[in-house]
Amino acid sequence: MWTSTEPVVSTMARQAYHYLLARREWTRDNLAHHLQVGREQVSAVLEELAELGLVRPSQEVSERLEVVPPAVGWARLVAHSETALREHAARVSDVKTAMSAFLETFEARERCAAQENIEVHKGRDAAVTKVGELLAGARREVLTVVTAAPSAPTLAHARQGDGALLARGTSVRAIYLQSHWRQSRELQSYLTWLVGRGAEVRLAGTLPTRFIIADRRVLTVALDPCVPEAGAVTVTSPGLVALAGSFFDHLWAEATPLEQRNAAAENACRTTPLEVTVLRLLAEGNKDEAVSRRTGLSLRSVRRTIAGVSQRIGAASRFELGVRSSQLGLLDSAGCDSNGPAHEATSSS
Repeated sequence: MWTSTEPVVSTMARQAYHYLLARREWTRDNLAHHLQVGREQVSAVLEELAELGLVRPSQEVSERLEVVPPAVGWARLVAHSETALREHAARVSDVKTAMSAFLETFEARERCAAQENIEVHKGRDAAVTKVGELLAGARREVLTVVTAAPSAPTLAHARQGDGALLARGTSVRAIYLQSHWRQSRELQSYLTWLVGRGAEVRLAGTLPTRFIIADRRVLTVALDPCVPEAGAVTVTSPGLVALAGSFFDHLWAEATPLEQRNAAAENACRTTPLEVTVLRLLAEGNKDEAVSRRTGLSLRSVRRTIAGVSQRIGAASRFELGVRSSQLGLLDSAGCDSNGPAHEATSSS
């Protein structure tokens, strides 16, 4: 039987119908010749036209088929198609209604799940409180990235929490900005204290934003990396926490261990004023020959001086020598005090 899901009229049935309309007298053989098919296919085509209501049995001649005029036959087909279309539209409407209800339920569940996995702490005090709770609950490992220059009161408060954390055997790995370490005696003292109690500390040239991961299951990240006072957000979604953990591992691999940086700083303190002068001249873009003329040293002595400083501070190239000299403050001042290499003032100290 013909249904609304099948073609309304096949190509061969349409050709046959046009042929029958044009001829009042026709035979199955003539139709077969016109369509270039066998008698069996002609019978199938005529059955299709009968089912569509485009031909009907003759009431005068047995086994003869009469062609139904298009105004009647095609009108019936159009009405049938319109009915099928309305039924289909009704089914589509039912599906849309069911889908809308499903989406509403799904989105409500997702919102509830998101609220369970994400907690916002607006303001710095709320964020500090949450971090304290997070660290107090950590038992296995704490990973932290610090991007703001800690003040002296902040470091004093951190000693209490970090001391308790390390005392119960929790592993601590922390990454700080090397510029903050270089500029703040308080931070240098705190990080030395931290390492002395078993923590691992590294320094990086750049860091993205402040975040902490506790036991690889809870992540706390700053709401706005540029505004510490904005607060923080805590995430417990396993996927996001795992992503942050992988990101920390990448930052950790690229950072420099504090012990190496301290060793380089101690070596830098043995740099003489003449060596600093040579470094400054190199930083200004002078070639070895120009440095020799301006300092009165022989060209061989200039190169021996450069090699000696490079070896002491761990620079493998001229470019790295300039970078590390700047990081260690050798280009800012000509000497060191009892606390380490030369420092710049910082409002956060």
